Amino acid sequence: VLALQQKDNHSDLLTRKNLEITLRDANYKEVSKLKVKTNEYGSAAGNFVLPKGVLTGNFHMEVKGVNISGRKDFKVENYKRPKFEVKFSPVKEAYKVNELVKVNGEAVSYSGAKLTDATVTYRVKRVVELPRWWYWYRPLYIGATQEISHGTTKTNQKGEFEISFRAIPDLSLAPEDQPVFIYEVMAEVTDLNGETHTATSRVKAGYQSLKAKIELSSTIIKENKKDSIQIEVTNLNRVAVPAKADLKIFKLKAPDRILRPRPWPAPDMKLMDKESFVSLFPHIPYDKQESDFHFWPTGKTYYSRQIQTPDQEKLVFPSVKNWPEGKYMALVTTTDKDGNEIKDKSFFDIVSFKSKLVPDRLFFDIDKNKKEYRPGENLSLKISSAVPHSYTRLILEKDHKIIYDKWIKIDNTSKTIKVPILEKDRGGFVLHYMFYAYNTYKKGQVYVPVPYPSKELKIETVHFRDKLIPGEKETWSFQIKGPKGEKVAAEVLASMYDASLDAFIPHKWQFSPIRWRMYSPFYSVSTGSSFGKGNIFIPFRLDEYYDHYTRINAPRLKLFGFSLGRPHIRYMTARADSGIMQPIQKKGGVHTMDKAVAEESAEALDAVKEAETSSFRISMPEKTSEPKPLLRKNLKETAFFYPQISTDKNGNLSFSFVAPDALTKWKLQLLAHDKKLDYAYKEFTVQTQKDL
Repeated sequence: VLALQQKDNHSDLLTRKNLEITLRDANYKEVSKLKVKTNEYGSAAGNFVLPKGVLTGNFHMEVKGVNISGRKDFKVENYKRPKFEVKFSPVKEAYKVNELVKVNGEAVSYSGAKLTDATVTYRVKRVVELPRWWYWYRPLYIGATQEISHGTTKTNQKGEFEISFRAIPDLSLAPEDQPVFIYEVMAEVTDLNGETHTATSRVKAGYQSLKAKIELSSTIIKENKKDSIQIEVTNLNRVAVPAKADLKIFKLKAPDRILRPRPWPAPDMKLMDKESFVSLFPHIPYDKQESDFHFWPTGKTYYSRQIQTPDQEKLVFPSVKNWPEGKYMALVTTTDKDGNEIKDKSFFDIVSFKSKLVPDRLFFDIDKNKKEYRPGENLSLKISSAVPHSYTRLILEKDHKIIYDKWIKIDNTSKTIKVPILEKDRGGFVLHYMFYAYNTYKKGQVYVPVPYPSKELKIETVHFRDKLIPGEKETWSFQIKGPKGEKVAAEVLASMYDASLDAFIPHKWQFSPIRWRMYSPFYSVSTGSSFGKGNIFIPFRLDEYYDHYTRINAPRLKLFGFSLGRPHIRYMTARADSGIMQPIQKKGGVHTMDKAVAEESAEALDAVKEAETSSFRISMPEKTSEPKPLLRKNLKETAFFYPQISTDKNGNLSFSFVAPDALTKWKLQLLAHDKKLDYAYKEFTVQTQKDL
C-alpha cells in the first residue's frame, strides 16, 4: 500500500499514518482485517490468508485511514496452471499471390520441453491492405474477410509444426493498385491431456514482392537544420531488403486563384463548364483537382538522388534555403525482382518564419515553429493569407483565462506572433483563431504543449541471471538512478511469479502517483447564426425530363401460406444408440466365441504354456550407493514478494531467494520510487531449468 495525497501536477507522500485494510469476498462480506502503518516512503505491507471453500469471483481490499481511502479488486478462481504455450516463427520470406506459403510454429512447455505429437487445428483468413496513397483518390475500402484454408496437422519430435496454404488473391482489386493481402493464420494446439492453447500469425503477399515507405515531417521549417528523411524498402513481411531506390522531391503547382473551402461537395456530373463556373464563383474550387493538393500536378524537381537501402535509410534533409515556400511531394521508387515498380509518396510544406510572402495563394494557414516547448523558449506563430484586406482574430487562453484578444491585419501577407513560455505554462495552453473572407468563416485552436519535467527513475542490473537451477539460492543486485543519471535512495517492490498465469489474465503493475494536468480549453469561439448553409427542395416532374414509361407488373410467387418476412428455424431431434458388445453365446452349457477370436486365444495360451515350461533367469542389478532423486516440494506459483526493499544512499540494493522447484518461466517485476515520487518500473523473464 502506498499512501499519498494527489493534487494537480503534484503529490505528497503520507508517512507514519495508521491504516486499516479490510478484505472482502465476492459477496462483499468481510473476511479479515489488518492494521498497518506507513514508513518514511509512504508504504505499508501485510498479508492475508484466503479462506477455503468460499465463493470464487472478485475479491476486494479496502484501505481506510484519517482522510485516506483506497480500494483494489482482484480475482479468486479455481484454475489449473497452463503447461505449454504456442508460438509462431517470424515470417521473413517474400511471397507473391498464388504462391505456396509456409508458416512454422512450435508448442513449447513453460519448462522449455518440446510438445510432441500434439494435434494442431488451423484456419487461414484473408484481409486486404491498400497503400496509403490509394485512399487519397478513393473512398474507404471495406473488404470482407474470406477463409481460404483450414485443416489439421501434428507437432513433430521438436514440437514444431508447419502450415501450408496457397496465397489466393482478391480478384476484385486491380494489380496496379498494389494491394497487399494479409493472411491471418490461427493455430489451435491440443496436447495428449486435452489442454488447448492458440496463437495467431500474419503473412503478407501481393502482386509485387517489395514495399517502399518514406517518412518525413509534414512541415519543414527553413530555419531548422535537424530535419531528416526516413526511407525503407522491405518485403511485404517487413524484413529489410537491399535495393536501389530513386528519391525525388517536386514542388506542386497550386491553383492560380485564391480558393475558399467548398460549402458543399463537388457533383459527380457537372452541368457547367469550368470557365462558366469560375466566372460566377471565382473563389470556389471547381473539382477535386483544385481543392485537394493530392491531385495538384507536379512542377519543378528540386531534389533527385539514388540511394542504397538499408545503408542509406536515414538521410539528412537537403538544404531548402533557396526553395520557395509551399506544398511539396517526396516520391521514392524502386523495382522488385520481376520488374514491378514500387512507389510511395509523402506530402509536406516548406515554411519560413522570416518570410512575409504567402505561398500557393493560400486562403488561410497557421503554423507554429516547434512541436513542443520548454520554459524560457518562445512560441512563434505564423499566420498567412493571400486574401487582400483580411483580418484574423487571435485569442490567447492560459489557465482558463483570456490573456489577450486581438484583431491582426493580414492583407495578403504573413505575420509572425511570438509568445514567451513560462514555468507556470507547464501542461500547455491554447490559442484560438478566427478568419473571415469570401463569405466563409474559419475557426480553430492551436494547442501549445509544454511538458512537465521527467519523473522517471532508471533501474540498472548489477548482478542478474535469467537461467536458474531449481532449489538453489540466488542473489540479485540492482542500482536505481535518477532522471539525469544521478544516484538516489529509493524503495523497491520486487515480485516474481509463474509467467504461465498471464495466459489467463495479463498482469502488470500500474503506477501513476502524480496526476499531470494536460490543458483543456475552457472557452470556445462561435459565429452563432452569422454563417451557415442549408438545403432547399425544388419540385419537378419526371415526365418533363424522361419519356413516358409504362409500369411493368412482375409475376408474384405463390407461397401457399408460407412467409418469407421473418426467418424461421426448423430443427429435428434424434437419439444416438450406444455401441453394443456382442455377447458370447452359450451352447449346451459351453461358452462359445467367434472363430477368429478363439484362434487368437489359443495361440496366446500356447505361448504362456511354452513360457512356463522353459527355463529362464532374471538378472537383478547389483545395489549401488547412488542417492535417490530428490522429490520436488516447492511448487509455489510465487517465487517471492518483497514489498519494502530499501536501497542505500547510492541507490544500490540486493536480495536473495531460493529458486522454486517448478520448471517453468517466471516474470520478475520491480517497482521503485523515491521520496519525491520519481519512479521506475521494469520487467524481466527468468527460466528455471535442470541440466540434462
